[in-house]
Amino acid sequence: MSTQKQIEANRRNALRSTGPKTPEGKARSALNALQHGIRSSLAVIPGESLEDFETLYDAIRADFQPADSMDEILVRQIASTEWRLQRIQRAEAALRNPI
Repeated sequence: MSTQKQIEANRRNALRSTGPKTPEGKARSALNALQHGIRSSLAVIPGESLEDFETLYDAIRADFQPADSMDEILVRQIASTEWRLQRIQRAEAALRNPI
């Protein structure tokens, strides 16, 4: 557990931190802790193909043919969930077969 002295020192150091300033730097630093992406809030993470995700989304959308905005939301959630499940399967396969 941190002492009060350590907490105060951390706060003083934080005041001197510059951190990223540009939108690009902020976007890059937001991914610093990303390892496998299983809990990522992003549907498509670096290293994955946005085009492949859109192809999956388009195929699911064509199957369900959403009639209103709620249907469209559900189709988007189905595509996003399927994409994340595929990501988990890739991560599991990598654990079973380390390089």
